[in-house]
Amino acid sequence: MIFVNHLGPFFFTNLLMEKVLAAASDATPLTTRIVNVSSFAHNTSPMRWSDINFDKKELDVPDDEKTDLSQFPSIMKWGIKDYPTWLTYGQSKTANALFAVELAKRLKNKGIAAFSLHPGGLHPY
Repeated sequence: MIFVNHLGPFFFTNLLMEKVLAAASDATPLTTRIVNVSSFAHNTSPMRWSDINFDKKELDVPDDEKTDLSQFPSIMKWGIKDYPTWLTYGQSKTANALFAVELAKRLKNKGIAAFSLHPGGLHPY
């Protein structure tokens, strides 16, 4: 899931970067924007750097990469066979958000803003 939901947009953004930089050079600072559509689902899974494809069981990953399944008691049932579909989706959306944060840091001085958004409702936090 990370390949479709994150790496595709990541590569596409990088393919367009020359044009984005050119657009920013003639614009008011921070009016040139890169927007990554993420999801509230990023809350379901941190990045599993040691197991990006979810090949391991939850017990076999480092503690800081584990999902707090008590928040999502039925999430492990939402998968295909032993593949935790919603956790992998959540991880891909976490990657989208992290990408936007890093882009914002790297491109701010070039007049480009980067954001990650959840296209649904607003959350009070």
